[in-house]
Formats: sequence, structure tokens, C-alpha cells
Amino acid sequence: MSKQIILLITSGFPGENINICWSPDGQTIAVGNKDDVVTFIDAKTHRSKAEEQFKFEVNEISWNNDNNMFFLTNGNGCINILSRYAY
Repeated sequence: MSKQIILLITSGFPGENINICWSPDGQTIAVGNKDDVVTFIDAKTHRSKAEEQFKFEVNEISWNNDNNMFFLTNGNGCINILSRYAY
């Protein structure tokens, strides 16, 4: 059985990154940092598709399996559901 290791080094995204998740279709990576900024990165080109600064503490991020909703948990114990982040 062979193993393949892929190393991806991406720079140019500010802040201390604390969470990351892949979209279900594999086309986008979402990265959240300590400044509550979530950057959506094109998995093929490694370039930013969008960046959003939130006015609340972002703790965790995830897409639903249909790739049409994006979830953020915050420091107030709430779950925010965004439908416009279906990349």
C-alpha cells in the first residue's frame, strides 16, 4: 500500500488561524482566525474567494453536507447559520 503526502503552504492570510474546515464539495477551505475573521480559500488556486469579519467571537466553523449553509458557533453559546456561503 502506497502513501501519498501532500504539503500545502499558504501565506498571505493575516492573523493567528485557529480553525479550518473543507467544504463538502472539496472546492473551498474556510479558515478562522483569533480576530474572528473567516477567510474562504479556493482549494485549487489557493487564493482567497471571500473574507468576512464577524462582530462576535467565532469558536467553530462548518458546512452542512449539502454545501448550502455555513455554521459558526460563538462565545455566547449560539449557533449562527449563514446561507450565502455556499461556495
